[in-house]
Amino acid sequence: MAGAEALPFRSGAFDLVLATQVLEHVPEPEEVAREAARVLVDGGWLVASVPQMVALHEAPRDYFRFTVFGLEHVLRAAGLEPVAIRPLGGFWAMIAQQLEFRLLWDRGARWRWLRRIELAVGRFALGILAGLDGRRPDERYALNIVATARKAPAAQPRPASSA
Repeated sequence: MAGAEALPFRSGAFDLVLATQVLEHVPEPEEVAREAARVLVDGGWLVASVPQMVALHEAPRDYFRFTVFGLEHVLRAAGLEPVAIRPLGGFWAMIAQQLEFRLLWDRGARWRWLRRIELAVGRFALGILAGLDGRRPDERYALNIVATARKAPAAQPRPASSA
């Protein structure tokens, strides 16, 4: 078994690396991004998502929360060129998610059938709350951030000039 810091693949093996909700669970996210860049072909793509606002989860391996600026820094430090970095969700979606974690997951019912009812009602109510963000959510309260980044194509050698 290999960790994300040392993938068991040759360099330049993939056109695309997908890393959803991974970078916050490793102690050295720049190292993981560099490893993703290593296994990408020149011109290959990394698609990554990270949380910005979410409750502590998967303890003790929950190390980071990212901003747009932090994620851009990690990608550039790994030698990748960010093409798009997009925050997802807004203030009301953030409130909905925090309530979901607190009310439905932390304090859920003991009986399976009652838990199912709680989840159905809770998800419905939280969906309405999250819908209040509308078409232009306040990105300062992003739940997650999704980025696409490209590994720069290798420089082509210049032909020797004839003098």
